[in-house]
Amino acid sequence: MEVHDAFGDIAALVDRRAPGVARFLAALRWGGLRTITPDRRTWGVEVALGLGLGLGVREGMRSATAGRVRIPAVPAAATGWFAVHAALWRWDTVRWRRHRVALVVDLPLDDVVAIVDRLADQGLPVERWERGVRGGDRVHGIWCRAGDVRSVNRAIDEAALEGGGASPRAAVSR
Repeated sequence: MEVHDAFGDIAALVDRRAPGVARFLAALRWGGLRTITPDRRTWGVEVALGLGLGLGVREGMRSATAGRVRIPAVPAAATGWFAVHAALWRWDTVRWRRHRVALVVDLPLDDVVAIVDRLADQGLPVERWERGVRGGDRVHGIWCRAGDVRSVNRAIDEAALEGGGASPRAAVSR
């Protein structure tokens, strides 16, 4: 049981200090898709379209060059599937970001984590994000739906009042 606890502590540390890595790894579960949860039908359609695209391009190249250029079937099919999945992933990302905003929060990381946990417990779909180091400090904030900005700002103000500090800066960026 000690190994299980150690891995849990490592996962909590990574999630706390580098939420982008944890979100990236979690997103890989569905191939990077955020707004849809693919089922067997979705995967089947994606694979069929990808195979058809890859093999179609293969045959098109063969006929356009009069048989001089031959692309192997497996790489052509894999490239076709990858192209279809990349297009689906890009469409899904644009769809997800269209209705969400990023709030840059000028609070310590622990307070941001507490705010996100509290809002998630209330049922709001919020996520932490971290952009990197600027001016010696890590820039972090909250992803939320555009319609939930008031609720998130209210939670940020409540956290600042509990901490006894001044009202933090929460700038919206797209």
